[in-house]
Amino acid sequence: MLCFPVLLSYTQIYTSFPFYKMPTPYFPNTHPNVTFVLMSFSKHSTIEKKHTQNKRKHISDQAKPFVRTVLPIACGASHTAWQIAISEVQRQAIYADPKWNNGNPSPDDPPLAGLSVARQIGMVSYRTSMGYEKKFGRKVRNAATDDDAPPPSYGSQAPWEVKSYLIYQGTKFLSRFDPVTYIKLTEQMDTHDVGRNRGGKEKALRNVHIPALVLGIDSDVLYPLHEQKELVSLFPNAELKVIHSEAGHDGFLLEQDQVASYITGFLEAHD
Repeated sequence: MLCFPVLLSYTQIYTSFPFYKMPTPYFPNTHPNVTFVLMSFSKHSTIEKKHTQNKRKHISDQAKPFVRTVLPIACGASHTAWQIAISEVQRQAIYADPKWNNGNPSPDDPPLAGLSVARQIGMVSYRTSMGYEKKFGRKVRNAATDDDAPPPSYGSQAPWEVKSYLIYQGTKFLSRFDPVTYIKLTEQMDTHDVGRNRGGKEKALRNVHIPALVLGIDSDVLYPLHEQKELVSLFPNAELKVIHSEAGHDGFLLEQDQVASYITGFLEAHD
């Protein structure tokens, strides 16, 4: 199962999709009829009619009566080699922690150092070179060594601001996640392919006839804009809106005014 941000506007949905509401404070100015979900496109995902049990059909067969519009945000039709590679480097960071113990970590003493590094890798992939340079540049922390000498400007002890930020983010993450969950989640994300068991992504998406608004971010390194352009080319009834940001993939969270404006205009046009 892969979950990625999708917006649905609907009156009634009876669904067997695993879906999860996103915190609405991220987008306080969006259309009142919108629900934020993380929608799963696994091979087991279907939308089924109310009272119908054990009856599986293609998503497009069931979506139209219940789902009015769909808004994929900063994602693609499948996880690419690039995204799999980034996920694999994060997993390898956890594997390299001796406490991983060849896949048998102790619940009481898990490989948190590896998980922290994995999160730091993720934090780099979510942003951009422009964003990091603007925020951190070559600044160092205003801290002296024990003997009051100026802080070193090179080597493992160099107190770069960006280094401090990454260590902080990695440490903070440890209170919210555990290593095994992180590995399994990224493994499942790598299986994302809307065309699996549906004749390929072209055939699968051409059967989704409801209006679609695809949002992409012009600086996204993790899910580049060409992937959203491909989605628009495959949906029969889709349009693309580009979020302009230096924040990379995180632009879909940080550029709230742009995102809210696009979503509101789209939903009002299809009320």
